[in-house]
Amino acid sequence: MGREEYLRLLGKLFYCQKRELREYWQNLPVELREEFLTKLILEDAGILALSRLGPQLLPEETVAKLEEERIFLLTNSLKQESAFRHVFQLFEERGIRYAPIKGIDLAYRIYPSPSLRPFGDWDFLFHPQEMDRVYDCLRKDGWREITEYHKSKNHHHYSPLVKDNYWLEPHWTLPCSENSPAELLWNYMTPQVPGSFHYLLSPELNLLLVARHAASSTYRGMRLTKMLLDAAFIMRKDPIDWEKCRRFCKEFAQPYPGNLFGSFPEFFPAETIACMNPDAELVSAYRRIFETRKMFSKESFGEVVLMEENRFSPAWFKRHFSVYFHPKTMRYKYSLPARGRYGALCLAYIKDIFSKMGRLFNFVIGKRYQGMADFYRLVEKVEGSRTSKR
Repeated sequence: MGREEYLRLLGKLFYCQKRELREYWQNLPVELREEFLTKLILEDAGILALSRLGPQLLPEETVAKLEEERIFLLTNSLKQESAFRHVFQLFEERGIRYAPIKGIDLAYRIYPSPSLRPFGDWDFLFHPQEMDRVYDCLRKDGWREITEYHKSKNHHHYSPLVKDNYWLEPHWTLPCSENSPAELLWNYMTPQVPGSFHYLLSPELNLLLVARHAASSTYRGMRLTKMLLDAAFIMRKDPIDWEKCRRFCKEFAQPYPGNLFGSFPEFFPAETIACMNPDAELVSAYRRIFETRKMFSKESFGEVVLMEENRFSPAWFKRHFSVYFHPKTMRYKYSLPARGRYGALCLAYIKDIFSKMGRLFNFVIGKRYQGMADFYRLVEKVEGSRTSKR
């Protein structure tokens, strides 16, 4: 099954009325139905098929497995909700502004059932000025850092924390948005109830978050099914003001998400894409990215860094040295304790420097295949749209 055919069936599954969908499903070849279901289950979206089609139209063995998974996810979601409500209360008592984001927000507030949106860690967005208070609050509640608390403005979240097998990621901005003014985000959020410190993202901001998360690892690691369903459920939950979204993206210096979502006409209805009013040239670039990204999914992180825009510039060196040569980063990478063993730390630096020099040497003298360079030019094109009016 090709990508376009899969997306077309996924769009039918989401947007068609149930009666129309079930008639359409019964007219599909059995082989096509089985192939689509297999892929959907691999993408953790099989329960959506069970919900939309009903157990009568699915194989008995598949229904049994999906029902078992649905019950497990619902049970787990109740346990998780009880645990993170306690964290909500901690932030309320200490007057810390917080916004649950991604799975912890979408599963309970946007999707009709948390069983339709599995998630692992808890992602929270905090005001950048309150991060020290956040860590102090969580430490006193028994949370511990995976690595020593490492403040870095070069990554969208700080060191995660763990307690009772729950993993919490404290974000200070959106993914791939580290150079944008994070304080602006709070102008596009509202308290859940007046006087609360629990903030909710506007639907426009939520769509931007989905799009920026998709941009992580230069669009190569994103799960397409999850991205499209997240965006579709957000659009279904609340009306989207696309012009407001465009204005905010310009203010926040980020690419307009309508260009990304508009590149999937197989999934989104034509009238929805018309409301997005995407730029045709950028849509073409996005489509080419998603057609070719699997070719480069196994490229090393070092090769990705060497293909970045403005590579070898002073700003490029400063940005990467401040993170990847930070002592805390080196200690984590080479499994060294937070303090002491300075000789081992020096050896780790020497090893790391020679490794990076070797990669740089191979990059400079080697012939990088044209496809990879073309791919990164496309990424630079769509990411560069943050500074344009498109």
